[in-house]
Amino acid sequence: MEVDVNVDLAKEVDLIYVQLADVLSSVPSDLSPEAQAQIPTEADMKQKIREGMGERISKEMISPYLPSFVQIKTLNKTGDKIAMVIQAQIASIPIPASFPYPTGTGGPDVVLDITLNEIGLPTGIVPIIKLPPGAPAINIPNLAPDLGSMGIPTDFGMPDSVLEQIKSQIRAGISQGEAGAK
Repeated sequence: MEVDVNVDLAKEVDLIYVQLADVLSSVPSDLSPEAQAQIPTEADMKQKIREGMGERISKEMISPYLPSFVQIKTLNKTGDKIAMVIQAQIASIPIPASFPYPTGTGGPDVVLDITLNEIGLPTGIVPIIKLPPGAPAINIPNLAPDLGSMGIPTDFGMPDSVLEQIKSQIRAGISQGEAGAK
């Protein structure tokens, strides 16, 4: 089974940008223009976050979070998008060899209920067997425990060094403004 997963990194950048709120809230509104010029703009900060993520995100970074039966077949980064094909080696689902189906209704369908986390990566797969209308009820085992749980993180993590660099630039601009005001 293969699943196409598309991740919007712009949302991830916004989630990480919120981590700078504490230092941004300490910027005085009456800071001099010279000091304000030392503080990176929102666009600059988001660009640094984007670059930090771009350097980290790879098959090797994500693969340790996946169960052994799931592999990343391809991972392509284009701008603010990651397109992945995730491949799962799932054993055949045991379905009885024959059902007394009503004529013309076809056989059972196997549907996968895939749960995604807030950044779009799959965190669970549950197979559901749908029987055609009029088919008799059968006992279908719960297969979810066989599939395991995918421990995908809710974010790609940002190296503390990137956030600390941005915070130090903001603090330096505030300090310059406070020193100039004296």
